[in-house]
Amino acid sequence: MNQPNPDWYGALQNNPLKEETFTDQLAVRITTNAISSTRKTVSVPRRLSFIGLAMACVLGLILFVNERESIQPPTVATSSTLANSEWQQLVNQQSPDSHVLYVQNYSDKSTLVFSEKITKVTGKPVIARRNDPPDAQIVTLRIDNFEQTMQPWKPWEWAGAVGASFRRDKEGVFYEQAEDELITAFSALETTGLFHGIVVDPVISDVRVTDGQGMQHSAAIIPSQEGYTYWFAPLPFHRDHRDEYTVQGLDSHGNVITSKSFNYH
Repeated sequence: MNQPNPDWYGALQNNPLKEETFTDQLAVRITTNAISSTRKTVSVPRRLSFIGLAMACVLGLILFVNERESIQPPTVATSSTLANSEWQQLVNQQSPDSHVLYVQNYSDKSTLVFSEKITKVTGKPVIARRNDPPDAQIVTLRIDNFEQTMQPWKPWEWAGAVGASFRRDKEGVFYEQAEDELITAFSALETTGLFHGIVVDPVISDVRVTDGQGMQHSAAIIPSQEGYTYWFAPLPFHRDHRDEYTVQGLDSHGNVITSKSFNYH
């Protein structure tokens, strides 16, 4: 015998929720918010990754520039940048105990270094002469020629030297040129003529060399620690030095104190 359904049974035949809250519109809104939240979360690390990539590019560019600069070939030293102590070292490699007096750029690749060396006449290695007084000394004036190279480890190469020696007594008198007011020596490096010497007369303040064509060449006047005044006048580069020359010593007013002629053929 079938029992009749209770009163609540009929209520359950309909939607148990009196009001539909999870609608289609709500589902769309939840989905949209979820996607938006995901985009915001991803945008932060993505922005940071872009910044990191930019910084890496800038750092790489800096390292590249520094590397390019570090592998540039070193500049070759020139006489304008070479210190006197460095010239002194180069000269002493060829002539120990020589003292550099003067450095002159002679051409675009050649530099002349004028130096002095004082040696006592003791018989070794300098041979004494009969007329040498006691405590005699020899003053050697030397001209070294250095040529510029393209080798960074050896920017200057020795290319020869010339010079002349003069004897003096303990009073400083050059007894072999006792009557000379201006001691003159001439040397040649290949085809280049080099005048140099010692100013004996203190009145002389300028030295001038005139060649056979009438061209005048002024000398550099160089005081030394020994109390002497030297002079140095190289002729033009690669000029044939075979000629007749006049060497004059002048005072501060341009008056000729001494004048001598020399023939070199």
